[in-house]
Amino acid sequence: MKSGNQDFKDFVLIALFTSKRKSNVLVAEWSKIDFNKKLWTIPGVKTKNSDDDVTVLDDTVLEILIRRQKKQKEKGIDTNLVFYSPNNKSGHYSRSNKIWHSLLKRADIKDLRIHDLRRTLAGWMAINFGRVLVPKSMKMAIM
Repeated sequence: MKSGNQDFKDFVLIALFTSKRKSNVLVAEWSKIDFNKKLWTIPGVKTKNSDDDVTVLDDTVLEILIRRQKKQKEKGIDTNLVFYSPNNKSGHYSRSNKIWHSLLKRADIKDLRIHDLRRTLAGWMAINFGRVLVPKSMKMAIM
């Protein structure tokens, strides 16, 4: 992915590999990631269906998270946010839409939303592994 913004690259890759909602990825917390068990838990109070959402993290996502955590420590940033940004009142990175639209324009792609990454993964899983393995937490219909 050709973008000078590492936060954006990391956001897109984590969203794609985990099939999580944009809002959940942007407010991901270190305290909810278990590196030993390779799990990310999104508490029910932060999910659309109010159920805890536990995601198994693959090596690609773990590498991104480890790098981000190391970089924050090296810079002396003490935060629970994976996508911390001092430029936003909420404390988390928020420029994903602006960069996403710039990327689409450069690629001459019309009408593709970040949320479509969830559908892409769900569709691929359904085609390759069968409907039963598509996570229930995605709450979307698969044809």
